[in-house]
Amino acid sequence: MTGSSSPPRIVRLAGALLVLESVFWLLAGLLCFAWGVGLWNATLAAHPHDIGVIGLFVALPISVVAIVAGVAMVAISNLGLWSGVGAWRRSDGPSIAGVVLAALGAMLGLLAAFGALPAPVSGTARLICGLILVAVNLVIIGALVVGQRARDASLGPFAPDPQASPSVVWVPSLGYVSLPPGSSPPPPGWPAPPQPPPSAPAGPPPQAPAGP
Repeated sequence: MTGSSSPPRIVRLAGALLVLESVFWLLAGLLCFAWGVGLWNATLAAHPHDIGVIGLFVALPISVVAIVAGVAMVAISNLGLWSGVGAWRRSDGPSIAGVVLAALGAMLGLLAAFGALPAPVSGTARLICGLILVAVNLVIIGALVVGQRARDASLGPFAPDPQASPSVVWVPSLGYVSLPPGSSPPPPGWPAPPQPPPSAPAGPPPQAPAGP
């Protein structure tokens, strides 16, 4: 479901952070892919006496892992861009995907901060960059959750959804039947439900017989 009103500032902040982080992962994925392809080509072009058999069987798997990781990061970054733009439109699907991606990003940032994942920096710089990534993704999660709750509150607890409300038709052999959402309305000439019998017209109240 897509909201028609403009999103609040906190949702726009979450969408902007999602887009910026997705651009970062897109560039990182392209660099990782290019590095893997370069390592693969250099390994195949090198003479076996230069790198040795062990080096050959080590470099090729590393290049394959780098290529696959680069493709995965590019795909996830595209999903993040879609989520960020969809969050501005207040759509449910992109907002949920944004929360999932932000949770994944926070987990990766935490692992990178404590050295469980490779990173281009080390030491204190690695810890700071990882914690910054965790903080950014936590802000995205909080902003999307708060924005979703605010929209649900503005709709009211009993606001009907016309797309989810089934229509009810009369079937002579079954009675009243609820159609699933998205069903077509009954065609013209569909039998109408039976009408209750007309009640007797209300007359004047009976008069008590006159006494002698």
